[in-house]
Amino acid sequence: MVYFIQNTVTGNIKIGISNNPSSRLYSLQHATVDHLVILLITEGTAEDEAGLHARFAEWRLRGEWFKPCDKLLALIASLEPIPSAGSKPPRREPFNILAIREEAGFTLHELADYLNVCSRTVYRWEHGQFDVHPIYRERLKALEEEQHE
Repeated sequence: MVYFIQNTVTGNIKIGISNNPSSRLYSLQHATVDHLVILLITEGTAEDEAGLHARFAEWRLRGEWFKPCDKLLALIASLEPIPSAGSKPPRREPFNILAIREEAGFTLHELADYLNVCSRTVYRWEHGQFDVHPIYRERLKALEEEQHE
């Protein structure tokens, strides 16, 4: 199986192959403090993986990690997931970060500083490109509640 795992902080995507992508995610997660998620698990061979690496070589960062270019994201969206693999986790309930940020009177950069994340991450959350990690969801909900007090 070919898998696509994304670092939710940097946005970078790992293209790999494994018989057990969930186990691979578990081992990768222990190697970084950033939150990782499986974007997609699809049928594929080592040759398919090598072909993807060659196809996206221009955006390769290091090893099997790639920048999240539009072409790669479009490919991931177009591929057929393996239903039993649990890929493409369901999106969480809508979370209007932009409204929370504006109500608190923060700029995008100020909210990023407040949460101790990079501005690019806040931008991606606001535009629905990434789900907000539960730790930051809690902080944002607390910020939202402060505004209603």
